[in-house]
Amino acid sequence: MPALDGVRGVAVVLVILHHAYQFTTLRHPVDQAFDVFTASAWMGVDLFFVLSGFLITGILLDIRDSPRYFRAFYWRRLVRIFPLYYAYLAVVLFVIPRVTGEPFYAKAEANQWWLWTHLSNIPLSERFMNRGVNHFWSLAVEEQFYLVWPAIVYVLGRYRLLWLLAVLIPGTAVLRWYLASNGTSGQALYMLTWTRFDALAIGALLAVAARSTGGLLRWRRLAFAVAAVTIPALVWYAWTKDGLHYAKNTPLAVSLMYSGVGAMCAAVIVLILTKPTGLASRMMTTRMWRSLGKYSYGMYVFHIGIDSALRAYEIHPKYWYTRKDFHIPGFMLYMVLATGLTFAAAWVSWQILEKPFLALKGRYPYWDKPVADVVTSADDAVSEDPK
Repeated sequence: MPALDGVRGVAVVLVILHHAYQFTTLRHPVDQAFDVFTASAWMGVDLFFVLSGFLITGILLDIRDSPRYFRAFYWRRLVRIFPLYYAYLAVVLFVIPRVTGEPFYAKAEANQWWLWTHLSNIPLSERFMNRGVNHFWSLAVEEQFYLVWPAIVYVLGRYRLLWLLAVLIPGTAVLRWYLASNGTSGQALYMLTWTRFDALAIGALLAVAARSTGGLLRWRRLAFAVAAVTIPALVWYAWTKDGLHYAKNTPLAVSLMYSGVGAMCAAVIVLILTKPTGLASRMMTTRMWRSLGKYSYGMYVFHIGIDSALRAYEIHPKYWYTRKDFHIPGFMLYMVLATGLTFAAAWVSWQILEKPFLALKGRYPYWDKPVADVVTSADDAVSEDPK
């Protein structure tokens, strides 16, 4: 599914845009409209969640009969996620403070146990971290998902999993509404795994649908209907609230907003995958978007650190404008610079760190035979069945 590389690229650019665009006074109407969009660009994280639920659940369903189901899955996740993540933590928590003599990450250092154990979304929900590691809340959600989901898929199988998802998706929305109504902060609702699980579950539902009769093509019309409802509704709500933001919503609205974003992301994925010759699919398979998608993990890890360093030297448009100026041209130049540096850092990381570790995936294949041999053997067994 090469188009999904492009979707990852879109997701990481949205996240970079959301974190980079921070202006306090905007008078130009185009700036104000752009501000609404960037304030809502956290949806890139939800796009990652839906993709993760879709791809990880698909893998787990396909290898459920593998003799190395758990061992191979966890090994392959470990060599993909841990090397870069822990290398970055070591640099920001130990190297930078000692080289510069500046306590840039004092809060993170004091709360580092949560970072090393992939639980940082818990203290982050109360803002007990520094900006350079704040974005790791979403990786913590992903790691917690990886920890429990393989066992659930293994025990339930495809059909019983479908029933669980039918409960989890609306259940997460109800839980958000209940917690918001009883005083839980919007920051916590945004970052805690149990209040954001519906996006992962929606992706998992797509994986089950893709393996049912007719595959995702059967659900294309429904995806059109979902997109036709959610996109205008979210655009209208973002415009009336100056962006989709957890701090500006009622309990019911914040509950429905995240579910709506997850449903929209899923619908877009279905529409892209079910029409490979369509404009959206062809855009997602262009070299630029696929390259951004290939290095999206490294870009996600590095982007806030690079943005923070640029701000420390006042290389950001918010330091350039003090009047009614039109901010977008300068900001787009900044985005080219910040995204370019982030891409370069991710490319270097891929070459010297990630790629060598990814080569270790082969130590624990899912099957004793190559996949093609397994498929052929299964086909032969079916064809020889006297029934």
